Amino acid sequence: MFDVSDRCRVVLIRSNHEEMLFNALNGRDDRGYWEKCGGLATRKNYPERGDDELILPEHLAFLKSRCRDYFETDRFLFVHANYYPNRPIPEQSSHALRWEFVDPRRMAKHYSGKTAVVGHTTRTDGHVLDLGFLVMVDAGASMGGWLTALEISSGEIVQADQQGEVRK
Repeated sequence: MFDVSDRCRVVLIRSNHEEMLFNALNGRDDRGYWEKCGGLATRKNYPERGDDELILPEHLAFLKSRCRDYFETDRFLFVHANYYPNRPIPEQSSHALRWEFVDPRRMAKHYSGKTAVVGHTTRTDGHVLDLGFLVMVDAGASMGGWLTALEISSGEIVQADQQGEVRK
């Protein structure tokens, strides 16, 4: 298996999907809800797993040990979903970080002055939204759109679709 962490720094941001998986496994949430939100597709990749495991134990351990609520650098904030502009990132609610959608008309720069990079709110036009203080990179890959990669230091965007087309 190829390990991309051999070539670059990998930081996993916990999303609402990991939260749903963890809750389903702990009996704290409706497993059916997780399955409707991507869990059935996930389970197809683990046909030998029963209802008590869902995915390989080592994959679950990897997600639990490596996923973070956020990642922060000198210039950027990385969260899955959204943030409150007037709160330090460590004080953000898990609901905001994993579940809230971004309304670009109502967003404001984070008080730290750092640029926020978010996903979760799907751009149906297939393009990244860059407000200067906020970059939304979800271009609908889960719905047949574009999987997006943002190279932070250069700002270069590379996208690929399910047919293998690549665009920059």
